Amino acid sequence: PDYYYTYRLKGFDNEWIVPREGRMATYTNIPPGKYTFEVKAGTKMGVWNLPRKQVHIAIRPPWWANSFAYMVYILLIGLLLLGIVLWIRLRNRLHREEFQFNEEKELYAMKMNFFAKMSHEIQTPLTLIMGPIDDMLKRATVNGNQLLRQRLTLIKNNAHRLSRIAKGLMTVRDRDLNKLRLYAQKKNIVTDLRKIADSFLEQARFKDIHFVQDYPKDKIRLWYDAEKMEHIFYNLLSNAFKFTPRNGKISLTVKESRKKIDIRVMDSGPGIPLEEREAIFDMFYQSEVGKHVKGLGIGLALTKELIDLHHGKIKITSSDEGTCFKVSLKTGDDVFRLEEKAVDTSNELVTPEFIKTGMLNALDIKYEDHKEKQATILIVEDNVDMQIFLRDLFIERCSVLIADNGQEGLKLAKRKLPDLIISDIMMPLMDGITMSKILVKSRATSHIPIVLLTAKEAAKTRLAGLQAGALAYIQKPFNPHELLAKVNNILNNKENTLMKHKTNLLSDPQMEKVRSKDDLFMEKLVNALYDHLESISFKLEDLADIMNMSYSAIYRKCHDITGKTLVDFYKTLKLKHAALLFLENGYNVSEAAYMVGYKNSKYFTKCFKDEFGKPPMAFKNECREIGIANLIKKYNITTFQPTEA
Repeated sequence: PDYYYTYRLKGFDNEWIVPREGRMATYTNIPPGKYTFEVKAGTKMGVWNLPRKQVHIAIRPPWWANSFAYMVYILLIGLLLLGIVLWIRLRNRLHREEFQFNEEKELYAMKMNFFAKMSHEIQTPLTLIMGPIDDMLKRATVNGNQLLRQRLTLIKNNAHRLSRIAKGLMTVRDRDLNKLRLYAQKKNIVTDLRKIADSFLEQARFKDIHFVQDYPKDKIRLWYDAEKMEHIFYNLLSNAFKFTPRNGKISLTVKESRKKIDIRVMDSGPGIPLEEREAIFDMFYQSEVGKHVKGLGIGLALTKELIDLHHGKIKITSSDEGTCFKVSLKTGDDVFRLEEKAVDTSNELVTPEFIKTGMLNALDIKYEDHKEKQATILIVEDNVDMQIFLRDLFIERCSVLIADNGQEGLKLAKRKLPDLIISDIMMPLMDGITMSKILVKSRATSHIPIVLLTAKEAAKTRLAGLQAGALAYIQKPFNPHELLAKVNNILNNKENTLMKHKTNLLSDPQMEKVRSKDDLFMEKLVNALYDHLESISFKLEDLADIMNMSYSAIYRKCHDITGKTLVDFYKTLKLKHAALLFLENGYNVSEAAYMVGYKNSKYFTKCFKDEFGKPPMAFKNECREIGIANLIKKYNITTFQPTEA
């Protein structure tokens, strides 16, 4: 009989399959795994009445998909992840090492810069030492004990300062080599504090700072290293004087309590922000306020280390009204170890004579106010001692203006128009070379000769100073007589083309030889003003219609070319014309004043004195003494002849 079959592969087929032809079952692409092949048979289609047969089949996976292969895959993935993690760590370590290297390189550069700046700093005290010595040699035959005492005190102070700078270099070196140690002695600390504080009395007087010192009546004896204590409080007081403005207040107070002494240095400066109060004790750190003042960022860091060596503490409190540094030191005999103590000297240090008499009295010299000084010199220098020295050097010959940095010097130069500027190069806010470049580029100040002072010997720096417009470059330390000679030569020969051009603009409207655009403008302006010198109803705003320019453009251009405002320029023309009226044309002062638009003779006298330095009657008396021609030449007064239109 014929039989019918149906089959399925259990685990792969869901339904039974009836073969179409023959008795064959074919399967392809069966996934690896375990299966059961089942067959049913019957005598009729659909009737499966014969026993079911089955065969168990196992299909193995390929070699790349077996368990061993997966273990290898997992191992490779693990190694790959480990490699990525190690690579990231290595990269981060390289970045850290590179950052540390750059940081150390920057720190090294900062240290080298520090020593370079220290070297520069040393030159200024050397100048201040050598200068007074040369000056005393010149004045040896002159009877002037007060001045001699001032010079000797100045020499002494700057010799001490030079010693402090040299010791500071050694202290920093010892710190880096971990060789910083104390040589403590038991002494009266009040004596040393007085000595340190008294060295700032001249600065206080010069800057009008109220400097208060408050000490106990009794001696305070404790163990300390006098040399390092001097460094601590000289630095604290020096910072106080740097940040305290003129007419401010600084106080040094000493209070003794039980087994402890508190020393406070308080100033009325701008204060230190809260977030910077801890960082200021880090080496080479400078606060935002401190960056505007020349410094190196090592003073307070070294100060704190020296206080720690003394087993003391330093605390800072600050507000918008000022800053207070409190140094607390222990007074017991057991504070220092035996190796930290030097030989104990029971004898008290002898107080120097200048402490007994008071430096302020020793330096209290009244400078004579000369009424007829011919030249004005602007000194731009951030060092107070150098300011005093240069002022004293020129005070008898010239009117002296002083600026603390390049920014102040720039403002003073534009406002006062001095005859000569003497400037240091390294200054906070703006250096001398930058200031010189700005002054030379401005029409109003380009005629002012500039002398640069610096301790740098590099030819590059010298060339930069000369390219910035400086007429002379003098290296510290310098001979004061050499500086005086150079300044005198510059002032005697300063009638250069630019100054002559400016003088002509103020006195003579005839400018036929030079026909630049600015000359044509000034010619037109002077003619317009001259035509209305005697007009009472004329207003400067009327120039806009006369010159076909806006009043603001005329005002700005006049100031750029002459350095004077339009109002001052017009007033100068009127006053010089009035002078010619009563000198040459026989008018009296009141008539001349009225003719140039001054109805009030007292106001005219005041304006005339401001312009020429003396009232009209004294001006006429001088004319009788030296003659009208010499007077006109002296004050650059020329008969006004307006040019033809």
